[in-house]
Amino acid sequence: YPGGNLLAIKRSAFFSDVYILSRLGTVIRKLTSNTAAASNHDPSARHWSFYPRLSHNQKTLFMSYDKPKFGFDVPMSIWAVPLGKSISQGRLWTISNDYTGGDMQPLPLASGALMYTKYLYGPDQKLVSQVWLTTQAGAVGKPLTRPDEDCSQPALSPNGRTIAMSWPEHPWLPSH
Repeated sequence: YPGGNLLAIKRSAFFSDVYILSRLGTVIRKLTSNTAAASNHDPSARHWSFYPRLSHNQKTLFMSYDKPKFGFDVPMSIWAVPLGKSISQGRLWTISNDYTGGDMQPLPLASGALMYTKYLYGPDQKLVSQVWLTTQAGAVGKPLTRPDEDCSQPALSPNGRTIAMSWPEHPWLPSH
């Protein structure tokens, strides 16, 4: 974050919020307001935000966010919110798959595109993850990895030319 500050998540029992913290952990600003009034017992009024990332121009906050909710199906999708604005001014970037946990770990690229982890059910109906790329809000996007690779957590090298990601150990990989 600019100035050496940090983006952080404060997780509560029924919701989480994104904060800007100083390098020493002092709260500078709360960026989301995902709780509901104490009198509101509707779980759809509370929300979860995870994996906050700033765009390259540092004007947009990308995050995994659980709106909309459908009963027990609470998939996370990637949202982009102008920094300092509320989620009502945000844009839904990805459409997650039902009953998978959703789309996670947004990685905004200098080109304006977005790389992220998408969870889905593979051909054997086992839950797997893939690294995906989408070029604009609401676009379908395309997978960069195969379901059988079960890749997640994309990261970009400083020069922007190499992608690192995690995946479980596979028999075809040499062991260390």
